[in-house]
Amino acid sequence: YTMTATYASVDMGTTDPSIPITAAGTYMVWANVQTSFVGASYAAVNSMTFRLYEQTGAAALTDGERGEMIPSMTTITNLGPSIMIGPVEHVTADTDDVIVIQGDLGATPSAGTVTVTKATVYAVRVR
Repeated sequence: YTMTATYASVDMGTTDPSIPITAAGTYMVWANVQTSFVGASYAAVNSMTFRLYEQTGAAALTDGERGEMIPSMTTITNLGPSIMIGPVEHVTADTDDVIVIQGDLGATPSAGTVTVTKATVYAVRVR
């Protein structure tokens, strides 16, 4: 998945990182995201941000956001930050919530791309 400068759901093709919440209750939700730089160039320090997002209700989960700085670089191809989001509490009375991971770049690189190479979201019902 190639990141953009606008929040968008991480789309890994046939298997997107999401988890359905099919029963009302209280859940602990967290996610892991692995990023990569592919020929990426940034003249100055930049940022990437990921958040847990409840797609059905169209709302970010409270405290479910994590940002990382991107250093200035010239044509770098390498692993980027590995980011853990959460765990955060998600309370719902609904039976059709879908939690996804969304990502955003402060700005796209002047050359190359920033990609998500692996992403997983987890939820455990606690009440």
